[in-house]
Amino acid sequence: MLLQVVPVPVYNEVLDEILCTYTPGTIDIDLNEYTSTVLGDQNAEEVIITYHDSQLNADTGFNALNVESPYTINEQATIYVRVEVEDGDPFVTACFISNINFTLTVEPRPVFVAPEDIIVCDDDGTLDGLTTIDISIQTETIAAGILENVVTYHISQEDADTGDNPLADIYTTVIENLQTIFVRIEDDMTPITGCYSTTPMSLFVVGPPDATVPTNLEFCDADADGFGVFTLTDADEEITGDLSNLLISYHETFSDAENNLFPIVGEYNNIVVYEQLIYVRVEDTTISTDCFTYLELILVVNDVPQIETNPTPLEVCDNDTDGFALFDLSLSNQEILNGLDPLDFEVSYYETIDNAELETNPITTPLAYTNVAPFTQQVYVRVENIETQCYNTTALTLIVNELPVLIQPDPLELCDDNNTGDEVEEFTLEDSIGQVLNGQTGIDITFHQTQEDADNAESPILSPYTNIVNAQTIYIRAAVSYTHLTLPTNREV
Repeated sequence: MLLQVVPVPVYNEVLDEILCTYTPGTIDIDLNEYTSTVLGDQNAEEVIITYHDSQLNADTGFNALNVESPYTINEQATIYVRVEVEDGDPFVTACFISNINFTLTVEPRPVFVAPEDIIVCDDDGTLDGLTTIDISIQTETIAAGILENVVTYHISQEDADTGDNPLADIYTTVIENLQTIFVRIEDDMTPITGCYSTTPMSLFVVGPPDATVPTNLEFCDADADGFGVFTLTDADEEITGDLSNLLISYHETFSDAENNLFPIVGEYNNIVVYEQLIYVRVEDTTISTDCFTYLELILVVNDVPQIETNPTPLEVCDNDTDGFALFDLSLSNQEILNGLDPLDFEVSYYETIDNAELETNPITTPLAYTNVAPFTQQVYVRVENIETQCYNTTALTLIVNELPVLIQPDPLELCDDNNTGDEVEEFTLEDSIGQVLNGQTGIDITFHQTQEDADNAESPILSPYTNIVNAQTIYIRAAVSYTHLTLPTNREV
């Protein structure tokens, strides 16, 4: 019979431990983290390690705790360990020990409030993404009003865990633009439990707002005195672009802008004739330190075209008595421009004042426009400065005049008293006017020796007129004085 002494597993003590938690009274642990301590120098393939919640279970090997999932400790728990020799026979209990146990106690970490990011302006004269920051501005927030809390700042998580190398309150960043430092919070229980809290804190170093220099604000000055009314906030959208959280103010001097004094509010009347410089202060409201950009905004006053606002009506005669006629509207351009250079101004015509103001639906044939209201109609003229786009408008009256009705006069007859037999006498041609006009007024009458002269208003003849043949036909030109329409008739002398 063979007698054999089989060695039992080695006893390796596992120390009791305080577990610090952010969830008071409870914590989840991984029991496998203790296996290396239990093993010590033993070969993991030669022993079987199980964890139990009682000594009895450890002694019998029953109800081993599941090491494949986290094990929850509430307040305090003692863990019992069974270490059994691996003999390859599941039906035989091999040598084991079950006298290893350790107590885990749950203690709370210090309560704190997570810090907000610190965003500061890179306004130290060098835009390098680095600057000096007072990191202690978050201390009161982090301490959460708990007097026992002690807050320190560290450059790494490792230093925060050990409490080594705390940073000074006035700290110069070492990483451009964004640097994360780590906060350590201790309370009055930390010396006893060893529990502390840590949290990251981000330091952002940003440049002054990258605001856009605005284009000029322009005002069209109706009275051409060089002064106007401006809404400075019209420049806000261009200044901000796609940036947000900007506070914009406008000032008459750079000193006022720097010191945030006397911001211009509401409508602004320029105080320098025609062109004035306004200073814009742009502040980023998300930054904890002052961070400003200063811009210049130019106010420009442009004269409205000083046109003739009461132009002479355009008048034509009605050839077919329907009240409609063809007008060349451009005949009024020179008078309306009132001395303005036609190369610098655009003249356009419209049937309504609204269209003229909005520059919509212009009359497309101003050189050959037929009125749409019979006899009398107003069209509206828009004169716009091509460079400044300032414009003025006025009304132009179109008049279609009815043709005068002329009566064919009776012949003028004289007795051949002067040098009898020569059939030549002096006639007063105007004696026929009363019969020709038959009471009409506003008509100019001239007399001509030929039809061609009458049509062209050339070579009028005057009274007394001596006939050159007997009988002789004289041609009468009747012209409405304001339109100079020729209505020739003839009169036999």
